[in-house]
Amino acid sequence: RSSNGRAINAPPGFIHPCRPIVAKRPPVGPGWVHELKHDGYRLQIHVRDGRVRLFTMNGNNWTDRYPRIVEEAARIKGTAILDAEVVCLDEKGTPEFDTLHSRTADQSAVACAFDLLMLNGDDLRRRPLVDRTCALARLLIRSHGGIQYVEHAEGHGDKIYEAVCALGL
Repeated sequence: RSSNGRAINAPPGFIHPCRPIVAKRPPVGPGWVHELKHDGYRLQIHVRDGRVRLFTMNGNNWTDRYPRIVEEAARIKGTAILDAEVVCLDEKGTPEFDTLHSRTADQSAVACAFDLLMLNGDDLRRRPLVDRTCALARLLIRSHGGIQYVEHAEGHGDKIYEAVCALGL
């Protein structure tokens, strides 16, 4: 591991993800969007002509760990790199970190995708987030649930935060 915490032997094509930072309160003002932080592990999904690889935020290959996500990603045509979080959901659709961590439900874990980094050879990272998320929503429109699109809301981060806390998330 390098001094900045990144994997030294990252696989080819791996994109070192932006790391979240802790804040005392949600940011406010124009230009901010807010998403539910799912209680799971960060996952980068690489698709190339039906071949799928799943990587942790440190570049570890977890492809064999989550068959449902691999099966769903293999349906994506062309090439893509998605930024997501893998979760295990209870019967109400609430993420259960203990189940994910225990590895007892790896076969039914799903990916909650929140960004599209590459699509058919185009690096989308410098494009506006709204363009990337619209492209991601279109890419996942026929998903069977193994990869779910994460909706976001513009503004009102404080109200969203309160609602998420009230739900116990």
